Amino acid sequence: ATMVMRAEAVSRGGSAKYQAAGTAFERSPAPQVTTDLQDGFPVFASDDLTIAFPQETERFEVIPGPGERVVNYAIMPTEGFDVLGHVELLIKDGKPTSLLDIEVAPAGRRAGVGRKTIATLLAANPTDDINISNIVHAARGFWERMGVPAQNLEDGAAYDGTLNWQTFSQAANDAGANRL
Repeated sequence: ATMVMRAEAVSRGGSAKYQAAGTAFERSPAPQVTTDLQDGFPVFASDDLTIAFPQETERFEVIPGPGERVVNYAIMPTEGFDVLGHVELLIKDGKPTSLLDIEVAPAGRRAGVGRKTIATLLAANPTDDINISNIVHAARGFWERMGVPAQNLEDGAAYDGTLNWQTFSQAANDAGANRL
């Protein structure tokens, strides 16, 4: 389910929110995420951050199929215009299907910006899978904490993974149980 509002509503901190029916998982329901269209691409806003200002781009290793577009987004706080990083997504039929790249600015590192970005994207379509593309060695720990199992590969090798709200939520629950 996608709620479509006027494009300027998200940039002003629009208040309309939804939670798709039947998407709350046992111990960790998906947070409410507002989706909108900006320049024909979805944008996302949660209580934690906004993923907006989409720019269609190209990637050498991705050849989009019919209905697919490579789109780069700014990751921003819910208030103001600071850029906390960027995320590049493969969008198909208005939904993210692959996360191609994420980079958090130094000011947002260790502040949960990466985790909140993943949570916002997954909560927007909690029953859909998002492919995580090209997980490099330095990012393995992050993606394992998000719910993508680490693969036993030699140094320098990259791999792909898949996330949805349930696998992300379970990883968060497991991490919390391990801290007790």
